Amino acid sequence: MGRQATSQGYNPLRIAAHEIGHILGLPDRRTGLCSDLMSGSSAPVSCTNPNPSAAERAEVDRNFAGSTPQVEFDRLLVDR
Repeated sequence: MGRQATSQGYNPLRIAAHEIGHILGLPDRRTGLCSDLMSGSSAPVSCTNPNPSAAERAEVDRNFAGSTPQVEFDRLLVDR
């Protein structure tokens, strides 16, 4: 996954998080902003941010509203 991108210097963790974003229903958005996970290769090679923006998080929540529990970032839930 992303062999060409990593050889060009893009961050592997950011690439993986971006691809998971697609699985969660987020499209590519070529904003060029490092703060937007789905900006992909339009962001600078120096960008290492693997976190979705607030808008991207909200979109994932909307994608799954009513069908699964809401995604809660920065919180670990454990089944007992």
